[in-house]
Amino acid sequence: MLLFSILKPSLRNISIWINTLFLLGLLLFGWADSFSIVIIYFLETLLIGFLQIIKMTITGLYGEKQKREGDSTIALILFFIVHYSMFVGIQSVFVFLFFESDYAGIKEPFQILSNFRYALSFSEIRYGLLIIFCGLFFQMIVTFLRDGKQHKYTTKMLMFQPYLRIFVQQFAVIISGFFIILFSNGLVVALLLILFRLFIDLTGAYIGSDKVQKQKISKFLSQKEPEKESDVADMIDLLFD
Repeated sequence: MLLFSILKPSLRNISIWINTLFLLGLLLFGWADSFSIVIIYFLETLLIGFLQIIKMTITGLYGEKQKREGDSTIALILFFIVHYSMFVGIQSVFVFLFFESDYAGIKEPFQILSNFRYALSFSEIRYGLLIIFCGLFFQMIVTFLRDGKQHKYTTKMLMFQPYLRIFVQQFAVIISGFFIILFSNGLVVALLLILFRLFIDLTGAYIGSDKVQKQKISKFLSQKEPEKESDVADMIDLLFD
C-alpha cells in the first residue's frame, strides 16, 4: 500500500513521471546513451539552482516573513550562487573523469566550462534539459507559488533547501559513473539510474505531501532530544517542500 501511494501519479509528482518517461524514451529508442543520461541528470542540478534563485528573489521581494525578519536578500543570493557553483564544480570534475577516455571532446576534467560546452553540443542533452526545466518550473508553480510558500519561508531558509535533493542526485550520478567504468553495458547502467532517480524523487514528493510521514521522520530524528522535535519538523518541512 505504501509503495502504491509513492508511485501513484498526482499533481505534485506528474512532472517527475513525465521527465522519466521522456528520458526512458530517449534511451530505449537509441536517441541517447549512458553519457547523455548521466549528464542530463547532473546538469539538472544547475536548473534546480537557477529556479532556487528565482524562488529566493520572489521571497525577498514579496515574502511576508522575509519582510518581518529583514535579511539581506541580495547578499544571501550572491552567497548561494558562489557556494552552489563551487559544489557543482567539484562534482563535475568526477563526472567528466568517468567519460574522459571514451569521448575525445572531453578535455582534462578540471576544464569544466569547456566540458560543459561539449556536453551541450549533444542535441538529446539539450532537449532533455528543456523538458526537465519545464517540469521543474511547473513543480515550482504548483508546490511553491500556488501554495504561497514565499510567505512561509525567508531567503535564508530557502538557501539551504535544495541541498538534500542534489546531494542524493549527485551521489546517484557518481555511483552510476563508477558502474559505467566497471561494466561494459552502459544501457543497463543508464536504465538503473533512471529508475533509481524515479523512486527517490517520487519518495521525496510523497513525503512532502504527507504530514504523517513528515511527523514520523521528525520524531525519529529527534528521539534523543525530544525538546527539539519542533525545530526538526520545521527543517523536514523545508527540505521536502
